[in-house]
Amino acid sequence: MAVITSNQSGNWSANATWVGGIVPIDNDSVIIAANHAILMDANTGGFANGIAGITITGNNSALPGMLYWKDGSNGHLRIKSGNNLSGTNNSTNGRLLINSDGNWSNSGNLAYTSKAIIEFDSMNGTYIDLKVYCTQPANNYVTVYYDKYTVSSVNSTSNTITMAAPHGWSANRKVRVKSTGTLPAPLRADAFYYINSPSGSDLKLYSLEGGGTEVDLTDSGSGTVEIYSGYETYAGVTTVNVFEDVSADSAWSTTADHNLICLVNSAQGGARDIQQLTLSGKSSSTVTLSSELDSVQYPGARIYLSSRNVSFRNWIQASYSTRIVYAYNWVLQCEILNTSGGGSQYLLGSNLDCIISGVVNKFDMAVGGGGRINVSGIILSGGYGFYQVGGGTISGTIAGVSSAIANGTTNITISGTIFGCTQAFNGSVGCMLTGNLLDCYYAFSAAVSNVCTGTSVIAACDQIFYQGCSDNLVSSIILNNRWIQTAYLSARNIFRSALSLNLTSFQFMRNGTEGKLMRVLFENFMRTDVQKILDEKGDLFRTTCNGTGDAPSIDPDGGTGYCIEASNIQSNCAYPSCLVVMEEQAIWLTAAAHTVTYKLQTTYSSITAGYLKLTGTYIGTSGQLTEITNAPTITTRSSATDWSQTLAVTFTPSSAGWARFKIELMQYEANDEVYIWPIPMIS
Repeated sequence: MAVITSNQSGNWSANATWVGGIVPIDNDSVIIAANHAILMDANTGGFANGIAGITITGNNSALPGMLYWKDGSNGHLRIKSGNNLSGTNNSTNGRLLINSDGNWSNSGNLAYTSKAIIEFDSMNGTYIDLKVYCTQPANNYVTVYYDKYTVSSVNSTSNTITMAAPHGWSANRKVRVKSTGTLPAPLRADAFYYINSPSGSDLKLYSLEGGGTEVDLTDSGSGTVEIYSGYETYAGVTTVNVFEDVSADSAWSTTADHNLICLVNSAQGGARDIQQLTLSGKSSSTVTLSSELDSVQYPGARIYLSSRNVSFRNWIQASYSTRIVYAYNWVLQCEILNTSGGGSQYLLGSNLDCIISGVVNKFDMAVGGGGRINVSGIILSGGYGFYQVGGGTISGTIAGVSSAIANGTTNITISGTIFGCTQAFNGSVGCMLTGNLLDCYYAFSAAVSNVCTGTSVIAACDQIFYQGCSDNLVSSIILNNRWIQTAYLSARNIFRSALSLNLTSFQFMRNGTEGKLMRVLFENFMRTDVQKILDEKGDLFRTTCNGTGDAPSIDPDGGTGYCIEASNIQSNCAYPSCLVVMEEQAIWLTAAAHTVTYKLQTTYSSITAGYLKLTGTYIGTSGQLTEITNAPTITTRSSATDWSQTLAVTFTPSSAGWARFKIELMQYEANDEVYIWPIPMIS
């Protein structure tokens, strides 16, 4: 084992490049001196151990050392286990460059006919700058389908769709739709639908398996409209149909060692479903896989291309080891692949302002413990996408991972896509989704104060909120998600101006366990003036006093204003467990005696004293907050106009300030309601 130092700029394989005329061999360590640019044109991939570390020397006054690849050269560098690729402490860092021309200032992609492979144990970016640019495929992924049929006509009166040929689909077959123009409204390409009323060439679409809402079609769309299904029978299938034509795309290669692909299926029915495969063949409408499908493939499953002609490969098996640390402003437009086959491999840790514009695949954690990591490429198939990262953007894709944005990750903006993950937001805080969240199992789990804007889409997920979620604000387009919320310990999640095109796909599971809080608020739902709350103990609505159903026929002021309706009361609404009918109404009061009165009526046969309670909180003696309550017996209304019963408290604040009022219901009676007029009388 020797330390080999560069003698001049030149090719790695040339004797003259190295001091003593000795080209580095297995177990040698390498130093690239300042002002030397070494073109990697050798293949060290056959070394049993690898190069025992590479140091690229920085410089204080002139050019630093540089290791580079460019068009026309192929280089394979293997770095030995336990050794780093690193730089030195100078004002200008050492450089690693892979691009078209070897010029540090340029960002041209390395031509596909040239290959750059680095097998590494670890890289320390403290004193090294890195920029790598690969040939990008025209399509990052292809979309899988089993069969497809063209729509010939749409009857918007009967909601019947007629195909150009008999389709052979049975009821409940899961499908998706696409168009070269616009889809028949309100169909969406990112939603699942279910076949209903199949007959010859005719069918209808439902939003839920086994029924749900029949999609109310309002027009015929434009262009070529197609409906397609997935591989429900999958055993023995190796060649699959795809929509995108990659037959002429050289990046979609069938050449061994450069043909890795990852099949990512929808996770709506359970946890993530992925297969790591290689590409064996391709045509204009199919791709052939190295192994047969191992599960049902939903329509719209995706095959992502992992391989690139620039490939960084972690080949060392180690547990809980971070492979790249302290990188700053690195540009990673390449494949970064964990090929070690074991251990807990973490890719990026303690890094800042790096750009991932290539593909990260098979790492247990792709990005962790850093800040402002920007992903315009793809993170595939690992355990965590982002883990305890503070700041950054995702304009690309995270697909097929267990948790995409996880464990204390904060202030990430996602304008791209999260697809086919078990959990999209898991333990994240204060992140923003402006893009698409598709085909995941949990959209949010133990997530707090995340925001999904009105331009974002949450579609084809199994559950939007799982346990531990609170104060998340969703203004997205919501499509064919099975459940709103499915576990207790999730509090005060809000849908504000959210648009759902399939209302009955919104299901809310009531856990029925005393003391567990489940509450989802809907404000301006469907982007109309609608307000409602779904709670563990019952539902709350803003209801017009117009006599519809059991609603009051008139409000206390003689009009048809809005009251608060508490209905669909659950059997677990029983003392001391309560449904909070009015959470907090703040009123500014002077330092004088006041009586605050709320009028109400109910269809209950009676409500026991203490079980419908008004609580007022005001500034009391010595400035202390003081509570006062009123909870009388409430009897059934005499008619829908009867507002004679009240909840009222009388108190004297010690100083002017805010008084706050809430109303709680603690009694169950099947199929009955309580109505509260929310405008108090104050005297």
